[in-house]
Amino acid sequence: METTREDSLSRLNKRLDDLNTATQTYQNNLVKTQQEYTSIRKQIDSLQGVQ
Repeated sequence: METTREDSLSRLNKRLDDLNTATQTYQNNLVKTQQEYTSIRKQIDSLQGVQ
C-alpha cells in the first residue's frame, strides 16, 4: 500500500501534535509536583520546629 506525501505529512503532523500535548502535560504535572513537594517540605520544617 502506497501512501501519498500529503498522507505522510498529515500523520507526522498528528504525531507532533500528540507529542506537544504530552510534553505540555508532563511539564504541567512536573510544576504541580514541585509545588506540592515545596508545600510538604515547609510543613515538615514547621513541624520539626515545634518539637
